[in-house]
Amino acid sequence: MSNGVVVALGAAIPSLPFIVVAIVGLVLSLSRRSRFPRGARWAIVGFASLLLQCGMSLVKDYSVAVSTYEADPANYVHGLVWMTAVMYLLNLISLIALAMAVFAERAPGQRVASS
Repeated sequence: MSNGVVVALGAAIPSLPFIVVAIVGLVLSLSRRSRFPRGARWAIVGFASLLLQCGMSLVKDYSVAVSTYEADPANYVHGLVWMTAVMYLLNLISLIALAMAVFAERAPGQRVASS
């Protein structure tokens, strides 16, 4: 294996649980869209932004690991600052959307089945 593949795998392992949760959450939200349209809509936004955040984190970790800093360090650091800011914004969006999905208004008389 080349050095880049090893670095990419090393960057992906810490994010793997979040990626699995986001994919399973998206599948469950899409499958329950007909029963709970409002909650599913918010959950889809939340899990999609979590998946996008994980992807951006992988790109950032990989670029930090393989960069040489020789080309233009100031421009490189500036790009990392913006990427980190966008990741924090996506984290905020995903948490708010998932909270909205939990507390989404249900239709009158619609109850959640209890065991």
